[in-house]
Amino acid sequence: EKGSTVIIVSNTGIATLPIEVAIEAKKRGATTIALTSIRASKSLEPRNPYSKRLFEISDIVIDNGVPLEDAVVEIKEFGIKVAPISTILNTFILNSLVLLTIKILITKGIEPPIWRSINTPGGIEFNKKMFEKYPKLLKFL
Repeated sequence: EKGSTVIIVSNTGIATLPIEVAIEAKKRGATTIALTSIRASKSLEPRNPYSKRLFEISDIVIDNGVPLEDAVVEIKEFGIKVAPISTILNTFILNSLVLLTIKILITKGIEPPIWRSINTPGGIEFNKKMFEKYPKLLKFL
């Protein structure tokens, strides 16, 4: 909805789905953040009907720096690369954004809406209160 932020993760950012998510989010008034590899994206032609790359249409772009092959160890005997790194880098970047957001909210005197694990004592009860505070979230479950 208007005023929301949508983070779209796509290493190459050339496929139809991430582009359509960004377009629809912007239509609804949300800010879009792309988590992508600009280097990989620029080296490929868009594979979507809009002829766009995710970094070209997003409001904010975070470049994960992942190489085109999404692999960092070369097996010279076979001429291939293995060991993809996008998952671990993207997870680190997203968790860093969460931590920074929490820090900003606390600095502003706002209690961050942090969900608790249902596997911890009181987790289920705490999360029920979160649903009461944020009833719109129920439609996404």
